[in-house]
Amino acid sequence: MKRYISTLIRIAAALVAVSGLCHAEASGRAVARRMTEAPVVDGVLTEWNTFPQVEMTEPAVPDLKVERSVLGWTDDALHVAFRVMDKAVVNNEKFDRLDNGDCFEIRIVSPVGNRNTFLRVLVAPSSAEGHSACVVKRRTINPKKTETLLATTEPSTLEGFEWALSRAERSWSVELSIPFSMLEVKPEKGLSFPFVMVVWDRDRDDIDEWAAGGGWHKRSESSNQKARPSQWPTFTLADENVFETVKISSGVRIGHHRPCNLFIPSEDVAFKFTLKSFPEGSGTVEAVIKDGFGVERKRSTMDVVVEPKMSDEFTLELGRLDRGYYELSLSADIKGVDGRNAIGAGSASFGVIEQTDISSEAFLKEDRRFG
Repeated sequence: MKRYISTLIRIAAALVAVSGLCHAEASGRAVARRMTEAPVVDGVLTEWNTFPQVEMTEPAVPDLKVERSVLGWTDDALHVAFRVMDKAVVNNEKFDRLDNGDCFEIRIVSPVGNRNTFLRVLVAPSSAEGHSACVVKRRTINPKKTETLLATTEPSTLEGFEWALSRAERSWSVELSIPFSMLEVKPEKGLSFPFVMVVWDRDRDDIDEWAAGGGWHKRSESSNQKARPSQWPTFTLADENVFETVKISSGVRIGHHRPCNLFIPSEDVAFKFTLKSFPEGSGTVEAVIKDGFGVERKRSTMDVVVEPKMSDEFTLELGRLDRGYYELSLSADIKGVDGRNAIGAGSASFGVIEQTDISSEAFLKEDRRFG
């Protein structure tokens, strides 16, 4: 039976054509939302549900997942809330080695002065003392010098500083209030602070997981904790109208172009797509096209309006492309009428090639190629 190479190409394209959710990467900049009153520091995080998340890395560690990492502020203090899913709580360390076991840590540089010092706060769900513990240190960068301000399993004795930790069966939560006086700054909207958040994970106490090798990957962090403070990203003091960005799973759905997401070189590349589960509002959709080698070939942005119960498709016009294999990524960022943002993404593979009926024997004889 005569086989046609165009059919083979279409089948191959159909196998690689996909659409779905793309994980949104951290922007590198976080916000602390203005609070009308200081939270009760008790380790119960019910009042933090709508606050913008600080993006944390997701390491390939089975028993480590950050569920909440948020910041807020009042006139007197910076407030921190953090929850980690962690079934095996292991930390038998003394105060000076608290980060050698399960432990939450935040480091903050004051945005004023010469920025030669930073505050370091560590909170662990257990310790050598048999209880949860908190350590507060002030460290100079050059020369390196550390001053311990607090090391305790009891309530804080530092003026204005509060800490609390609560444990559940499969998680533990931390809540902090750090007075701006400890950062030697008067807060105001728009002020930015270099910072790093880290949660350290340990699951065994019969061996030293750090010394045994491979242990250092067992952490989740807001940015590279090994970087110099001058390279840390910042969080910014924002107003009370900043909310958590909602991530819409499979929110951007790209339609299939017949036949099998294949276009010919003389044809404009265009895809229809829909936005599902997004709130009423307006925003943008960004398209990025990369070739088979991962090299970006085209980028474009279009404005969109999401209306109630909208069912109409959008059409994305991308113009003509050279022959080849391509990956299309769409990212939608919609600001709802209530001021909250929603993001989602989708992707698809497609090809640009002449479509002609030719036998496989002739195709091989002429040494043709796709791409």
